[in-house]
Amino acid sequence: MELIEKYIAEGAKPSHEISLSAKINELKEKNLTKLRATEIPHRKVEDWKYTNIKGDLKNDFTYSPSGASYEKSQNHNFIHLYFKDGQFLAKDSDKVELEISPLDSTQDQNLLKIFEFQSYFKNDFSLLLNRANLALGNIIKIKAKTQIKKPILIHHFFSGEFSFYNYNSLYLIEESSQLTVLEKVESEAEVFLNYSTDIIQDKNSYFEHTIIQDTKQGSLVLANLNAKIQKDAEYRNITFQTGAKTSRQNLFIDLVHEGACAHAHGLYALHSNQHHDTMSYIKHSAAHTQSHQLYKGILNDESRGVFTGRVRVEKDSQLINANQLNKNLLLTKKAKVNSRPQLEIYADDVKCSHGSTTGQLNDDELFYFETRGITKQRARQILARAFAYDVVLQIKNITVRDILKEHLLSKHIVS
Repeated sequence: MELIEKYIAEGAKPSHEISLSAKINELKEKNLTKLRATEIPHRKVEDWKYTNIKGDLKNDFTYSPSGASYEKSQNHNFIHLYFKDGQFLAKDSDKVELEISPLDSTQDQNLLKIFEFQSYFKNDFSLLLNRANLALGNIIKIKAKTQIKKPILIHHFFSGEFSFYNYNSLYLIEESSQLTVLEKVESEAEVFLNYSTDIIQDKNSYFEHTIIQDTKQGSLVLANLNAKIQKDAEYRNITFQTGAKTSRQNLFIDLVHEGACAHAHGLYALHSNQHHDTMSYIKHSAAHTQSHQLYKGILNDESRGVFTGRVRVEKDSQLINANQLNKNLLLTKKAKVNSRPQLEIYADDVKCSHGSTTGQLNDDELFYFETRGITKQRARQILARAFAYDVVLQIKNITVRDILKEHLLSKHIVS
């Protein structure tokens, strides 16, 4: 309880920067009451069976942003938007046909639309902590029938040694609009980042959304992504986890009308003693909907990966197509992974599949490289590239795809 109260207090520190309505404050209070009645996740909680964050939370994380600067990108293939410590830096950012506004009382209806959306993770510690402290955050809105052809690169930079941030990104994707976004989440030093991304996507819209989580080693990152997809809309989410000591992603996508389609893919590439946990839950609430998932892990040294994926098909949600696959590559004998694909089906005319594989590099393949003068380390990187690029190729936008290739090379994950 002391730890929970500590982070309630720290998360509330920036709240003087925004003015929320009575209705939003009422929602905050409800989540605060639930948060105080919950426990910090531990391994006896089924959804957190292989991840324990209590030790990480005992570190002295406080809300203490620094004056550190960040480097502006020179890549002219993107529209660049900069956010430092949760604040939008309009003067440093490029002009774009989006409405970007902080959480304030002028956006009450938009906020209510999102925060009353019932996620599977509504009682999860990290989401409760986020909702109880609606302080830092921004709403990003694309108007109906708007098509932004150039991809947008959103730079999230968090500063301050052992600093704690409770942050929200809220996307409103209006009818018949098209948007491609790459988000890079980075930090100056070790931080505790508890952030939520919420998406309301209207009919006939398209949203390709790629995220790179690359905070400093030693960080704790808890992320929630909740998306509500309407009729004939397509949402593509591709997440790359390469940063932090301990990270957890909760992903919830609700396909609420016929024709809705979701792609949820990810790569967690870990080394040293990094630990990453992905928990995905895709809900088919309507007939004639589709979901496709491919998650891969590359685990080196003594790292550990966890994947739990659940697809739920509601009663009368007939003629749906859902597939889910998790593959893991262990580069050392000390690396570990736990994989739990799951299906929950209440309709009888559906096409659903799931699978999971875990294995090490083939000794014969490594020997083949060694006989040609290639070291084992470089051979691992070459083989890892073929393994990882299955996920990279899920990105449809070539400009974004090239950035991901550069990122994996810079981290020496692939060669």
